[in-house]
Parts: sequence; structure tokens; C-alpha cells
Amino acid sequence: MVAERQMEAHSLNPKSAWPAPHAVMHQARLSADVTITVYAGRCLHLHSDGTLKTGVVSTQYLMRPPMWNFSNSDDPDITLDGGDPATETGIYSSINAPRGTAGIGLNCLVGLQTFEVETTEFQSEASLGDTYDPGDALTATAADTNQTTGGRITRCTGGIAGAEPVIGIVSHPVTNNTAGRSILSLWTMFFPKLAS
Repeated sequence: MVAERQMEAHSLNPKSAWPAPHAVMHQARLSADVTITVYAGRCLHLHSDGTLKTGVVSTQYLMRPPMWNFSNSDDPDITLDGGDPATETGIYSSINAPRGTAGIGLNCLVGLQTFEVETTEFQSEASLGDTYDPGDALTATAADTNQTTGGRITRCTGGIAGAEPVIGIVSHPVTNNTAGRSILSLWTMFFPKLAS
């Protein structure tokens, strides 16, 4: 049984340009390499085997755009603790099952188009040692086994353009949502790593 948590504890909230007829969504299962709970609002990427992994890949010229997760990976509608519909009859299947599979997937907003979103899943300003300012470039940590950093948003470290993949730009300073949780507002985008 999943430990209960407040539904506002981890979230991705599209602020503008959503819902939209041009929105691109994708649904896939988590990779077996991901051993952590992936919270709503974390950043994922589509691996070459069609599964989702945390963060973005920092390989030169690799086009693996960010996927913005709407659900916690251990939510009841994702995990289906009541049985496996692929092997048992009478078991309800999740609405989050990717087409053509019996497995359960996560619904993600594809970060190739620009939306303004708010996420609770970012490196705190206290641990960053600085503030997030409008216009700051953001990236996401690829760490499939680290609950603290896996898929979490953080500020690009600077240096030359293209030194690391960019998944968004800060649109507003950190503030609190209506539930009192710290949120980071950003415009989604994607620029792969270009520098070697």
C-alpha cells in the first residue's frame, strides 16, 4: 500500500497555453532502471527502448526532449495494486495504460512546445545557494536511483551556450501555490547539449 500524501505535495500545474489543441502528450511506462518514486512535476525523457527515465540526457546532439509528468508514479491509478489485468480476469485496467500494452504508463506533457507551468519539483534556493531569476535557463538531473535529484529541476550552471541541455526558462521568481508549497514557474522548451 502506498503511503498517503497530500495531493498538493508534488504537482505540475499548467498556467497558460493549456489546454490547447496543439498540445502534445505522451504516455509511456517507467524504465525498470528507475527505482525511485517519480513525483508529479518532475522531468523525464523518453529512452531509446520507449520507456521513461529521469531528467534529461546530457549527450551531445541527442534529441531526447523533456517530458513533464502529471502523476506520481506510485499513485493508485498508476500502480493498480489490485492485480494484473494482463494475467487476471475481472481486474480493472488503468486509464493510464499505454496503447497496445498491459502495463501502466505515465501521462506526460512533451516539452517541445512552450507552455508556462508551475512545478514543486525543483532544487530549493537554499541548497542552490542562489535565487531563480526570470530568464534563468533550467535543466533536469538524470538520476534514476536518487530520490532527491532524479528528474528534479535545477538551474543551468552557466558557461558557454549549449554546454548542457536546457528544458525551460524561469518565468517568475519562486513563490507559494495555494496549498503553501514552493513552486517554480517556467516556460517549457528544449535545447539539446551542443558543446562537447
